[in-house]
Amino acid sequence: MGDAEAARQLFQRAMEIWDGQNAPHPVYTVGVMTNLAALHMQDSTIDEALLLYKSAVKIQENAFGKDSARLANLLRELRVDTSPGGQNRRSKED
Repeated sequence: MGDAEAARQLFQRAMEIWDGQNAPHPVYTVGVMTNLAALHMQDSTIDEALLLYKSAVKIQENAFGKDSARLANLLRELRVDTSPGGQNRRSKED
């Protein structure tokens, strides 16, 4: 098993443990979700990655507000197009 696959399994296991329980601080949850999503992006499983990214954004919004610096940083890091009609995909700059 390669490093990426081992990481994927660990991230997925963490999410399974938290599912239905009180998850740790949102920063940790979002960190695991975005790392797992990044692995999906590397594997070109874009739909799975987008679901994780969207969930991470929602968690940040709920925890810190739609105008929070944490959410702004997450969106900047993801380079997500949140404009009306945006495709919600990472920018072509990557």
